[in-house]
Amino acid sequence: MKEFKIESLGQPQDFWYYFQEISKIPRCSGHEEKIRAYIQKEADKFGYASKVDKIGNLLVRIKGHSMKKPIILQSHLDMVCEKIKGSTHDFSKDPLKLKIVKIDGREWVKAENTTLGADNGVGVAFQLALMKLVKEGKLEFNNCPIDLLFTVDEENSMFGAFQLEKSMIEGDYLINLDGFEDYTIIVGNAGGSPTQVEIKINFDELNDEIEHYTSLKLHISGLIGGHSALDIDKGRLNAIILMGKLLKMLNTHFHYHLELIKGGDKMNSIPRECTCIIHVIKKEVKDLHKKINDFYQSIKKENPKIERNIKIHVEELNLETSLKAIFEEEKEKLIQFLNTVINGPVKYHPVVKNLIHTSTNLSSIITKNRSIKIMFMQRSFNLKENEKIALQIKELLERLNCKFKLNFYEGYGAWAPEFNSHIVNVAKKTYKHLFQEELNVTALHATLENGIFKQHYPQLQMITYGPTGLNAHSPEERLEIRSVEKSWKFLIGLITNLSLE
Repeated sequence: MKEFKIESLGQPQDFWYYFQEISKIPRCSGHEEKIRAYIQKEADKFGYASKVDKIGNLLVRIKGHSMKKPIILQSHLDMVCEKIKGSTHDFSKDPLKLKIVKIDGREWVKAENTTLGADNGVGVAFQLALMKLVKEGKLEFNNCPIDLLFTVDEENSMFGAFQLEKSMIEGDYLINLDGFEDYTIIVGNAGGSPTQVEIKINFDELNDEIEHYTSLKLHISGLIGGHSALDIDKGRLNAIILMGKLLKMLNTHFHYHLELIKGGDKMNSIPRECTCIIHVIKKEVKDLHKKINDFYQSIKKENPKIERNIKIHVEELNLETSLKAIFEEEKEKLIQFLNTVINGPVKYHPVVKNLIHTSTNLSSIITKNRSIKIMFMQRSFNLKENEKIALQIKELLERLNCKFKLNFYEGYGAWAPEFNSHIVNVAKKTYKHLFQEELNVTALHATLENGIFKQHYPQLQMITYGPTGLNAHSPEERLEIRSVEKSWKFLIGLITNLSLE
């Protein structure tokens, strides 16, 4: 591990300066006011006009001296705020602690114990660097105006893109800077549809039996997690699904009561942790520990290369004066549901090789006073497929005779792949000229803001691009250092070539 020093990171130095600066600024989804104020302050310093719409989206306009429509560079201001268990990091005030790590012979920037925020701090830093270099006369785009658009709340709900004021987009070409491979542009994306389930439950009071039981907290942690679209096909375990398997295994060997289950908290992340509280007859505790260890060893054996850091911790709790548990019949239904519900990739794209067409992710679960609330995120290039999955979840709950409410939220953001648009052809020629190799052009099984823009601005030709990054939405997120310079060269070359139109 090396200390994060801007001068050792290569070009462009202005990018790395701004990346470090914005890493000091809180910017969790829904709390973008400080990062927006910082960008506005920089724009004012350089003499650029800016405006903020009623939702909080920011536009900085670099005026040209021609009548050309502006080329739009767009990123989102917010980041997913995830940290490892036990971390004292406070995302509302603490700066991210950046460091350089070497993995498989390549150098990466990473944050200590938290998400890095390269998604989409990379885009913000590119825009800020471009803003500065144009002002200094080191960049010039043939008198073509450049619009720098910064949206809010992308990671949580894409509310900024949905509510973007019409006047914020005036151009015909938009480069979304939310990519993650320096050799790839994205020209289409899947649309997302959240599904919320509330299963009604009742509790038994076990006060008369309290002396016969030991209360245990089961905690699964150490999973890789990651983006629930980009990483959904990488074989990573879902902590909630895994807890369901553990509870089912214990159910075949022991009689226990379940009081609580809780796991996951981000709709667009694969859950890394899950916790249960169970009550077990005292004389069975020793055997239960052994069965859990056997289960743990079998999971490690099944996933030796992927989930290397998985942990299953069992903690004995002090019994309270009162003891409660979910009704036995309802516990059985919940366990069956968690072991049966559809999760992961559903099918692959019929045209684009190795591209997932439809998937679903069980994102979170929490026990309330009278219900268990479960969130899912479905994604597909055909939004009707998302609705079909929600219907399957509903039918499973009906077969289990659960009392429940299910809310399916209509899909958004599907962007049909555009492989032959003019901006794509210019991008391919630019990349080939700069690097003497072919640019990878693909669609993405994730929901980008582009899909929403396309619905409101059908004239837009768009691509998504960015430097190489891995493990977004998890504390393992990292950004490849050498990729930044390559991405910058391509981005500047592409804007220059588009400005000649």
